[in-house]
Amino acid sequence: MGRPIGYALINLSDSQDVTPRTGRTVRNSSEQRTLVLAANEQRTITYRLVASPDEVSGSGTFTQDVTLEAQDQAMRVLGGARIVLGLEVLPSARIGLAGAYRISDGQALVSLGELREGPAPVPLQLRVSSTGRYDLDVTSLNAGNLRLAGTEWTVPYSLTIGGSRVNLSGMDRVSGPVETGMYRAALPIQFYIGDVSRRRAGTYSDLISISVTAR
Repeated sequence: MGRPIGYALINLSDSQDVTPRTGRTVRNSSEQRTLVLAANEQRTITYRLVASPDEVSGSGTFTQDVTLEAQDQAMRVLGGARIVLGLEVLPSARIGLAGAYRISDGQALVSLGELREGPAPVPLQLRVSSTGRYDLDVTSLNAGNLRLAGTEWTVPYSLTIGGSRVNLSGMDRVSGPVETGMYRAALPIQFYIGDVSRRRAGTYSDLISISVTAR
């Protein structure tokens, strides 16, 4: 179970903070306004529930039972109602890159340097922020091959994200941790270059797509 989320309850009629922080709203006659109603008169009072986003520990439904009471000046209860304050935090996740890359035409470009068989010395990380569990879907345009533009020349390569090997022959899925709750991590991305012997000189490239889905 996640930790509680702090909130404030604001009376929009006079902007008073009526949050029951001590178990009930503290009555202060110098601050609270008295409502005067004629016989059979009705009036609607609107309250705003303001949650503290910094205290969100994960997705889910957060509730608290609250009792609203109307009292006269002698503190006698005239009526009341029990309500449930509820806040639903939807699953969400986002990703971003950190390290050796640059942006061109809205895409991240990663230079692997001179292609040599083995791990490419490129410091690159995938930063993940999630309210809980998540999945990464990874696809390669050339099915795990770096291609020389306009030719059939290719160099095979492989990829790991956070130590998990990704199958680039089709769409592959990398699942995040099984624990629930807020999660932030920087996952190392490592490229491994295959056989480069007897290849034509030039610039070889591939297009990788990574998407994240919160669960």
